[in-house]
Amino acid sequence: MIFRLSKIRAVIFLFFPNIIINYYYKCKYHELESFKIGFSWLDVDKFEVRGNVKIGHLNFIKQKSLFLQNSTIGFGNRILGNFDTKLRGDLGNFNVIRNANKNPTSLDTGEDSKITSNHYLDLCGNITLGKGALLAGRGTQIWTHSYGYFNSERFRIDADVMIGENSYIGSRATLQSPLSIGNRVTLA
Repeated sequence: MIFRLSKIRAVIFLFFPNIIINYYYKCKYHELESFKIGFSWLDVDKFEVRGNVKIGHLNFIKQKSLFLQNSTIGFGNRILGNFDTKLRGDLGNFNVIRNANKNPTSLDTGEDSKITSNHYLDLCGNITLGKGALLAGRGTQIWTHSYGYFNSERFRIDADVMIGENSYIGSRATLQSPLSIGNRVTLA
């Protein structure tokens, strides 16, 4: 189910009880299987929901497109920027996901993947998490841009980060692009 969410509706939903919000979505979009949203701000150009989806309280989501499939977004997350998100796993609490540039990028997570709490993801390039991948613990940073120098001139380098299937990234890891981590890899 694809629908557009206006800013006015997002503000109204911020103040209405969860039951009214969910009833509104189920009446308007009959194809929603199981969708629950808490007190959160959503300003998304394109929003698609499939399967069982839950968005918790106090999330601030402002981005180009959001695709959720059998996913849970915890509470207190900030997701900001000109990028697409395809979330097929879970996003924990108090994560920051941003795109600081104007170029469209994407965050794509595989089925059963999980980003736990208090992580920072920089989306100047694309980030892909494979099926069952886990950003565990807290405080991990993924950077998709860096700077280089040539003839005394500084320039920015945007590149992608790919984490393979069933890989485990432990607490406080810092990942710098360009980076590709294979399947079933543990970084502790």
